[in-house]
Amino acid sequence: MFLRKLDAEHTHRDAHGSISVLRSGFTLSVLALLMFAAPATGQAGQSLTNLASGDSGPHPAAQAAPCKDKLASSGPQRSRRQVSACLSSARKTVAGLPRWDFNERLAESGSSASPAGSQGQDGAPKLTAYPGLSGRFWLGGQANVIAQGHGAFHALYSGPHSFHNYPGQAVTSIEDLFTGARVSHNFEVLFDMEDVRGQGLSSVLGLAGFTDLDAQRAPSPGVGAVHTYMSRLLLHYIVPLGGDPVSNTPSYLELASSLPARRFEIYFGKFSLADFFDHNAYANDDHSQFLNWTVDQNGAWDYAADTAGYTYGAYLEFDDQAWSVRFAEVLMTHNPNGRYLSLHLSHTKAENAQIDWAYSPSTFGKVRLLGYVDQARMGSFANALAAWRDGLTPVPDVNAVRQVGAHEYGFGLNWEQGLPHGFGLFARAGWNNGKFESYSYTEVNNTFEGGFEAPGALWGRPADHVGVAFVSNGISREHQAYLAAGGLGFMLGDGALTYGREQILEAYYNLRLPIGFSIAPDIQYVRNPGYNQVRGPVVVFGMRLHLHLGFHQFY
Repeated sequence: MFLRKLDAEHTHRDAHGSISVLRSGFTLSVLALLMFAAPATGQAGQSLTNLASGDSGPHPAAQAAPCKDKLASSGPQRSRRQVSACLSSARKTVAGLPRWDFNERLAESGSSASPAGSQGQDGAPKLTAYPGLSGRFWLGGQANVIAQGHGAFHALYSGPHSFHNYPGQAVTSIEDLFTGARVSHNFEVLFDMEDVRGQGLSSVLGLAGFTDLDAQRAPSPGVGAVHTYMSRLLLHYIVPLGGDPVSNTPSYLELASSLPARRFEIYFGKFSLADFFDHNAYANDDHSQFLNWTVDQNGAWDYAADTAGYTYGAYLEFDDQAWSVRFAEVLMTHNPNGRYLSLHLSHTKAENAQIDWAYSPSTFGKVRLLGYVDQARMGSFANALAAWRDGLTPVPDVNAVRQVGAHEYGFGLNWEQGLPHGFGLFARAGWNNGKFESYSYTEVNNTFEGGFEAPGALWGRPADHVGVAFVSNGISREHQAYLAAGGLGFMLGDGALTYGREQILEAYYNLRLPIGFSIAPDIQYVRNPGYNQVRGPVVVFGMRLHLHLGFHQFY
């Protein structure tokens, strides 16, 4: 599955409909409270705009220039747990910043905390760094609405899981409420809730690289229906191993304002694997960057998750200056694209590991190598085809040939590089063995992508940014034969197949507005939708409205 990829299986039954609405109303009320709780004096309005944007600070690539000149630069809200000391220092010197936004120690320079009301060398007021355990309780939130549509396009034939070749429109929305409590300097508890509404184009069928990362995979039970569920419940413990402290921006995954340079981090509970793996500064977040599934994440990484994109398990991380090593052992669902997680760990589980290397910290260059193994009850394409040829099934059907303890494995490579003047480049490549049905994410067995991000400062809007990406997705020969014979996957199935790689070109412009709002027009050109050369191409137009309310200390 995917982060924020939701399914109707999370829907409450009619008897609980009023409870869902009440929960949604509560979440929206808290988001509204966060939005208007900021001080209205001095330059607080400017500070709230900066901090409540899609990121709590400037894009890392913008730091090729002095930090204070790039405060308004934009960037992804995720992957910010190891931001540079320069970024943190710049945030602390923003005039009028309320204390409950960030109460950080000035650890990056090794200096002691400044007295209340003191000024930095540039004359701007600094936040007071209070002694003891500051920032004990935290609250944050965001909301995202995506509208998409497309016109009619050529299709020689269509099947049960085809992307509709007649005009279509769809709207999805999601609201997140983030909470956290610091029990001690090294231990914290994190708890989040999500509300989701709407449905993706063509019921999220017919495209391997689907066009809306927030879209549901299954039909919604009704117009305006609300799905409310717990997205994260995490116990987080940090084991210091030495080294000077490094600055950290508090987020829904980590509350501390500084961390030991060498450390172990342990998480246990409910989370998404995408919270920790396959991050990229320029293509990672559909709330401020690209919308396509296989642009924001590696399409060949079939990571374990329920229908909402979450799982239970343990995550370990070792950090040492420019290097990080990550490992997670998590639960998988009983069935592909399922709701219920299995506790049969002897034959249903997943392991993920990743090595990160910041080879050029001064220019924000980083490379990541990811590997995973999924073990579950899966059907192989070869067995499904054999059963069909023997007359046991009317069409190839992986559901009829599932076997306990089947293994799917794969690898991913992820690269990002900051450039002068706020530009950034990125690329991904991925591969999995492609012998078994896709289990949790999407129907991709190999992929590569590349793209860039450019800052709006070039045309006088330093808070804006634009991105362009190209991705090419493919499937294995066994997978091709299965679809060509009329087999259905949980996302693809035209009834036949004239194979061609699915190629997607996406571009967006993220326009920052006051008080945490942003809007972003988006366009995606899809050639060979569902790997079928006799269908398409199709052009999908989109518009995103996002409200980011930061992550605030309310002590």
